[in-house]
This record gives sequence, C-alpha cells and structure tokens, in this order.
Amino acid sequence: MEASKVTAGEIISHLVKISSFEDISRHLTTLLGTSYFAAAGPMPLHRMTTFEIEHPQAWETLAGVFHDRHVACHELDPRAPWTFSGTRRQWRVGLHLIEANERLLRVKRVKPGKWPTTPGRLLFLFSGNR
Repeated sequence: MEASKVTAGEIISHLVKISSFEDISRHLTTLLGTSYFAAAGPMPLHRMTTFEIEHPQAWETLAGVFHDRHVACHELDPRAPWTFSGTRRQWRVGLHLIEANERLLRVKRVKPGKWPTTPGRLLFLFSGNR
C-alpha cells in the first residue's frame, strides 16, 4: 500500500448518509446555514425564470429520482411505470438544479472547494451529535 492523504471531504463523504433527496437537502441546509429549499428556489435560471417558478414540483420530482433509482438497482421490477417523458422531466429538473446550485454558491460567496466552515466543524455538523 502507498501512503496517501485523506481529505475532510473524503471522510465526510463516507460518514454522511445520502439515500434520499431529503438527506441531501438536510446536509446542504446544514452547510448553508439556511433552508436549502428556500435558498435554491428563487435562483434565476439562464434565459428563463427562477428555479421554483420553472419547476413548481421540483422537490417531488427529485425525490422520485431516488425512488426510481432504488427500484432499478434493488428491485428490478419489470412493471415499473417509467416513461420517456417522466425520465426527461427528471433530467431537466436535475440539470436546472445544478445551475441553481452554482448560482446559489456564488450568491453565498462560496468558492469551489471552499465551504464557509472548517473541516472539524463539518465533521461535527454531520456526526449527528449536535
């Protein structure tokens, strides 16, 4: 084995539970210090309106992504009600969420790779010992 460095992000990524969109929202709320849903919703999208106006059912759609992933990976149910239009809607919401997140981080003045807290604080926040 070779010696290597382990970053705080790598440690956190193995400690943080992410099995639903609600988990992601909870972790981002912790990092941002404000409700992630409330902060991401009003973010403007390129040549359009805001994320929340463009996708009023976005959070439900993204929760459906995790459900569909679970069915595809663990149940392999041939009767799964997947449609092309449903999958397309999920991808569109996901791509627009990425755009909204990038704007949100700029507004919050979070530089790529630089969260507004220390690695030790991040470990504490995600440890569940708050």
